[in-house]
Amino acid sequence: MDRTSKARGIEAERQKKEKEREIKLKKHKKEAEGRLSRMAEIEEMKERDREEEREWRLRIAQKERNEKIEVENDETHRRRELKMLAREDYLTRQADARRKEMEVEASVLQGWFRKEGTGAGDMERANVMARSIMLAGDKHDMNGSLSMVEVESHLLGSHYDDFASWLLDRRAANFRRFDVGKVGALKLAQLEKTVFSYLKTEGPRLEERERAEKAFKMEEEERSARETSEMEEPLWREMLFP
Repeated sequence: MDRTSKARGIEAERQKKEKEREIKLKKHKKEAEGRLSRMAEIEEMKERDREEEREWRLRIAQKERNEKIEVENDETHRRRELKMLAREDYLTRQADARRKEMEVEASVLQGWFRKEGTGAGDMERANVMARSIMLAGDKHDMNGSLSMVEVESHLLGSHYDDFASWLLDRRAANFRRFDVGKVGALKLAQLEKTVFSYLKTEGPRLEERERAEKAFKMEEEERSARETSEMEEPLWREMLFP
């Protein structure tokens, strides 16, 4: 009886210790799991912080790149604008210089049309004037020939109005006479012959008209001076002989 009771007591004690050990193991396991969980959370927080720091650095780097690109674009745009302004200034100066040259050429050519000036014969004048006329008139097709439409559009009412009127007079008889190929346009060589013929046939008439216009202008100036003198004479008499 004593042995049985003693054995039971030992078994009960063993079971009790076993339970206590299981409880301790569960407790240690739970604590270990808690520590692992906290460590995982801490590591996750650190990873999030590192990720946020990387994103922040990337945003800063991207912002710096964008600012650099903007500066480069602004500089490129400024250089492009300066280049365009310089080109516009150059083209403007070129156009002004060409306009002055054309004004001088027009003045000389007008004198040549009226046979003023010296140092060139009719053929030389015809050659130079034909080139100038071609430059002024060949603006539609720009093919090195002068059509009747270009004469009407660009020569009538210009420095070459008399020549254009002569070409188109009598249903463009003079134009058609020198249009050997009957293509409705004059090449430069044909235009030179046309101008030469114009100088020969119309030159004296132009000179006579110029002389008549100058005489009429002088008569008008003399008549105006006489009228002014006649109007002022009574005033002087009144002042001298009150």
